Amino acid sequence: LTPYDVVLVDLGLPDMSGLEALAKMAGKAGSTKFILMGSSRETPAGLSAFGVDAYLGKPFQPHELETALHEALALWKPY
Repeated sequence: LTPYDVVLVDLGLPDMSGLEALAKMAGKAGSTKFILMGSSRETPAGLSAFGVDAYLGKPFQPHELETALHEALALWKPY
């Protein structure tokens, strides 16, 4: 597994939900931070249980992505 600082995951993946994908990655991710994207502008409840560090409602503006990246990386602890 190659370590990544941040991974963007969409809730609406074609083969599984984004939460299923997060569940599969979370145990192997080390210090990787996850930003979840979804069609709702309101943050769904309980995302921290899936290891979500930030949420982006679509469509989003570039500055919103920048804010989410800063939020996620503020929590980042290298190996």
